[in-house]
Parts: sequence; C-alpha cells; structure tokens
Amino acid sequence: MSRGQLAIGGGDVQALGVSGPRIGEVLETLLDRVLEDPSLNTRERLLGMARELG
Repeated sequence: MSRGQLAIGGGDVQALGVSGPRIGEVLETLLDRVLEDPSLNTRERLLGMARELG
C-alpha cells in the first residue's frame, strides 16, 4: 500500500491548516497506522487522525 491509496491526500491535510513538509509527515504517519489496521482507511477516520497530528 502507498500514500496514494489513502482515503485522503495532501490537499485534505493542507485544508486542515498543515503546511510544508509536515503534510508528507502526517500522510506517512497515517499510512503507517493504516498498514497496521486497514479498517482505518476511511475519509472520516483519517481526517480525524490528521487533525490530531497536524
């Protein structure tokens, strides 16, 4: 699985107020979590986690 297969993308993370290299860091963290638990790969869950990480 790759970041491109996540239910959200960089634009979604940026819309939460995250900028620069931090966007990629957030997406990598989300990918790690989804790899551990694929059921987390929903838009709502990932946006919630991204808000916490941002």
